[in-house]
Amino acid sequence: MLITGATLAVLSIVYPVVNTIMLIVTVCVAAIALVTFLVMLFREPPGTRATSDGSQ
Repeated sequence: MLITGATLAVLSIVYPVVNTIMLIVTVCVAAIALVTFLVMLFREPPGTRATSDGSQ
């Protein structure tokens, strides 16, 4: 029973930390995806700038 109690104590400490880390990672991934989408939107408008840029 001592091992189970220690495990529960460790889990009660680790679980909120893991939840917070997962939340931060999710927010970061969403922000990166949004920024990437906006950069692609602004860097490659149809027509004028895509041809004069030369990269693609």
